[in-house]
This record gives sequence, structure tokens and C-alpha cells, in this order.
Amino acid sequence: MNENPPPDREQRIKHFQNINAGNVTNMVNILLTLSVGVVAFAVNILVNSKGHLDCSASAWMIVSFVFLFSDALVGITILFTRLEDYRRTIDAAKMMRDHPEPVTDERLIKKAIALKKTADRLNRATNILIYVQPALFLVGFGCLAVSVFITHGAKLLW
Repeated sequence: MNENPPPDREQRIKHFQNINAGNVTNMVNILLTLSVGVVAFAVNILVNSKGHLDCSASAWMIVSFVFLFSDALVGITILFTRLEDYRRTIDAAKMMRDHPEPVTDERLIKKAIALKKTADRLNRATNILIYVQPALFLVGFGCLAVSVFITHGAKLLW
């Protein structure tokens, strides 16, 4: 006989929430690493170039730096907003643990409402930034690719 009962619905939801949180963290870290790596590649192009880049290639390179640095800043911001969101969640769990009975204290109710509003705002900001980060990376990478093709396109044609 099976001695372990099947997990209840609540346990499964928590399990998949943990998996989702881990996947989001991995995605943010991968994009952060890629953006820094692509910036290093662009700097390497500048350092090793034989002459000056023409005006259009330089403009595309500068635009790529702007987008890639913005991507890195957004990635770091996501890490901090998620950290603050976790802290608010822990505060809420402590509040529920310390006051398991129905609460009538107005001060405590106002504190719980403020905590929920802050957590909701952090969560909303994080969710928006999670979509902004890959978009910034793709645009920045695309601008760098255009700059490289302008500079070295003739080498591709033999």
C-alpha cells in the first residue's frame, strides 16, 4: 500500500509557485549575464578595431550600449523588487501567525492593508519589468548586430 498520501491542492500550488519563482530568477540572471557579456563583446570590438567606426555604425553601437545597460539595470531592479516582495510576504506570514483569530484592532488592520498594498505594488512592478528586460536585451543585441554588419558586412560577402 502507498503510505504517502497524495499532496493536497494547496501543496501542489505552493510547489508550482516555487518552481515558477525559480524559473523567473534563472531567466533574470541569464539575461543579466547575457547583457553584460554582449556589452563586453561590443567593448572588445571597439578596442580591437583597426580604425574609427563610421558614423552610422557608431550610432548603432551607442544605442546598443544604452539598451544593454538599461537591460542590466532592469535585471538588478527585478532582483531587488523580488527581494522586497519576499520580505513583505514574510511579514504577512508573521502577522497571520501572531494573530490567527479574527482581528478587530484598527491599527493592525491598517498595517495589514498597507502591507498588502506595498506587496501588490512590488509584485506588479516586478511583473512588468520581467517583460521589459528581455525586450531591452533583444533591441540592444539587434542594434549591436546592425553595427557589426555595417562595420564588417563587406567581409561576409567575400
